[in-house]
Amino acid sequence: MNIHLEEKELEMIVDLLSRELKELPTEIRHTSVSEYREMLKEREERLEKLVARLRSASPGENGRETSEWATMM
Repeated sequence: MNIHLEEKELEMIVDLLSRELKELPTEIRHTSVSEYREMLKEREERLEKLVARLRSASPGENGRETSEWATMM
């Protein structure tokens, strides 16, 4: 499946996923149910890979958080 995104749309998606990635370690630490913790760890790994793929697809991004959303965090 191919989806065409404008650069600003791609930046917004990367920023939202990055925010989720920043919150996951805290949620993982505070989870007492081992099955849920494992699911969160798998989610974290998938998100890391997805963010890396999206950043490499974004022209001019070069792994930096340069969008207007990144400066608000």
